Amino acid sequence: MNKVDVRAKLAALGLELPVAAKPVAAYVPAIRTGNLVLSREAKKRREAAEAFEGAGHTEKAALEKAEGEVIAKYLPAQLSADEIKQIIAEAIASTGAAGPADMGKVMGAIKPKIAGKADGALVSSLVKESLNK
Repeated sequence: MNKVDVRAKLAALGLELPVAAKPVAAYVPAIRTGNLVLSREAKKRREAAEAFEGAGHTEKAALEKAEGEVIAKYLPAQLSADEIKQIIAEAIASTGAAGPADMGKVMGAIKPKIAGKADGALVSSLVKESLNK
């Protein structure tokens, strides 16, 4: 196969490529943050399915559920409520949390252990429940 000189071919056609502009900013590579985007999309599908069911649109709800199931295949296995409660109990013991005012300490301790593996709203409610006992 012959190697084509693009600039020569364009010049023969009477065309000229413009000079590329200099970058206006320092570009940094994207940082992977786990399954954050997929987790958000899965949550959107769950919430949309619930809303459609509530409005009586069963076909649209079924479509959202099906899309959610496809997305879920790419996510790590979700922790059960009992597993989350165990992690919370360990965090409360390790941080010495004594009440609702210490929720931030507990959430900070468990966040790395549950990242991408549990819904934040569920975790938050379980932490509140545990600290209010």
